[in-house]
Amino acid sequence: MSAGMQAEDITVIGTSPLPGSGIDRDRLPAATAILTAHDLQGTGTADMLHALDSRLAGVSLNAPAGNPY
Repeated sequence: MSAGMQAEDITVIGTSPLPGSGIDRDRLPAATAILTAHDLQGTGTADMLHALDSRLAGVSLNAPAGNPY
């Protein structure tokens, strides 16, 4: 960088593993989505997990055999 030039400020925002950290959704360094009850009504699925799986990109469900939870 030549003398007299100034680089612009860069702000880095990290997320906390704790819920309710207070970071605005538009400042998160990740894709986010919101589904309302209205969004879920038309999914045609019998449960919430499969509705989320069918409506949100990046959601992946697996059910290991023998897992009671």
